[in-house]
Amino acid sequence: MFGSITSKMKRANTTISWISIASIALFTYWSISAQRPSANFLDSDNPDDFSVDSVMFHLKVIAKDIHYIGTPYHKEVQTYLKEELIALGLQAHIQQERIFRLSSEKSKGMVVENVVARIEGSGDGKALLLMAHYDSAAPHSYGASDDGAGVATILEAVRVFLKKEIQPKNDIIVVFSDAEEASMMGARAF
Repeated sequence: MFGSITSKMKRANTTISWISIASIALFTYWSISAQRPSANFLDSDNPDDFSVDSVMFHLKVIAKDIHYIGTPYHKEVQTYLKEELIALGLQAHIQQERIFRLSSEKSKGMVVENVVARIEGSGDGKALLLMAHYDSAAPHSYGASDDGAGVATILEAVRVFLKKEIQPKNDIIVVFSDAEEASMMGARAF
């Protein structure tokens, strides 16, 4: 009698385990697929709409090689970003700052070079800041997700905004910060 009950309990536990695994797999698939952009978003024929292809183009350039501060490709990414902002009609410049971070454990000092541009607003209120960092983590990161995707998305969003030819009420400041992977030194400098 007890053997029969134990056997039924094992089968019930096995069934519950399989149902749980299937449910987790189903909910995982559903949550991932729900985050993808709609087909309408991806397939717009209007060149003034936000383009995922444009974001991916920028991201391929940014993440072509490792580009932590001091590497040759780091300077190329910086130049690319400045030129892209200028091509959009903005006055982009390099904010070069010598910055120090002092602590009891470790002190750092370096020269950082943020890429900065401003879209002038009609009012004198507080500015909106769009910011992402363009350096990658040392020694082997290509920086696609951290934070090339953010930089590429901001470039495309600014392009779309400027196409509308509407002056914002407040200034919009675009900052592609440097040396984020080195204790957020670019953000500190800005």
